[in-house]
Amino acid sequence: MKKPQLRKIIKEEIARLQKTNITEQLPIFNPCDPDCQGTFNCKQWLAGVLQLPPFSSNNPNQPCNFIQNKINQTQNWINNFSGNPQSQQLALKQCKLTAFNYLCQQHNCPNC
Repeated sequence: MKKPQLRKIIKEEIARLQKTNITEQLPIFNPCDPDCQGTFNCKQWLAGVLQLPPFSSNNPNQPCNFIQNKINQTQNWINNFSGNPQSQQLALKQCKLTAFNYLCQQHNCPNC
């Protein structure tokens, strides 16, 4: 096997393991159950969020700053929503707000 092929396989395997490990490290948690069930895959979405740079930053204020900004943005969006209260879009934002609040608590962020 040639080195480029081997490197590609190794990179793919590392990426797969990182996703698997992050997903497996998430505690049993489903902020969308039962209210938003089927709206989106919370565990997969959370795994993606946890791979963002703020969660691997050397900055001691991260990821709490990132999480708090997302909570504020999502809460403002919900507060300003003027559409159908049964909207799937609103349900999705509410699920994400619950998830961000959960992350805030898990990271012992102030103001949670």
